[in-house]
Amino acid sequence: MRKFLGFALLFCTTLVWAQPANDDCANATLLVSATSSIPVFTTSSSLNGTQSMLACQGTANADVWFTFTATSAIQLIYVQHNSGPTNAVVQIFSGDCAGLTSLFCGNFGLNSNYPNTTVIQQNGLTVGQTYYFRVYYSGTTNSNFGVAVTQPPANNECAQAENLPLPTAGLSAFFEGNLLGATASLPVTTCVFNAGSDVWYSFTAGVVTHAVDVLRLSTGAIQLYRGNCGALVAEPCNDYRENIGDTL
Repeated sequence: MRKFLGFALLFCTTLVWAQPANDDCANATLLVSATSSIPVFTTSSSLNGTQSMLACQGTANADVWFTFTATSAIQLIYVQHNSGPTNAVVQIFSGDCAGLTSLFCGNFGLNSNYPNTTVIQQNGLTVGQTYYFRVYYSGTTNSNFGVAVTQPPANNECAQAENLPLPTAGLSAFFEGNLLGATASLPVTTCVFNAGSDVWYSFTAGVVTHAVDVLRLSTGAIQLYRGNCGALVAEPCNDYRENIGDTL
């Protein structure tokens, strides 16, 4: 009597998910600071990332790393939450991967006109020095986000005021601006509002009456001066609260 022996081959498939290229400090993604205060976002993700060091806040299930060379003593780091949670923690370091010194850790920052975005302002940096930062979402390993590094507005002080050309008569011309990273300036404003941060613009009057409009997502105010930066004379200020803009 013949006996038939049967056997089966079992194929076991193991799925290996790729980790982010910048999963650790040594492979940090290089970001170039924008030459203006307007962020240019680089897309990133913590999907399948690992924990490279203990959390400085919350739970660092998966962190990803970035590096930049300071172009200003003040730099702003933007983390724009594209999907998933919005509790991104940013930790900024000086030094190198073999010896990092933490400068900041947190998930709070400046108010931003960019929706769903955390903005961290880091002061006291040395121009030309390399810095690192890591981003993680507390308690999760899967988040897609955009990241950018900028510097304060170039027109942070009166001496660097951005000159606005006059538009054709009867028309309007708008220019993009940003208060993020700006500081308070002298002379002290004569307006009733608190100018905790300001940026400067200049124009040469072409007619007796001009209108200045500020299109914004949050409340703003305008202080008008005449003269020059060394001898400014304050005119009445405008502190309207409108949905579209402030008109002087």
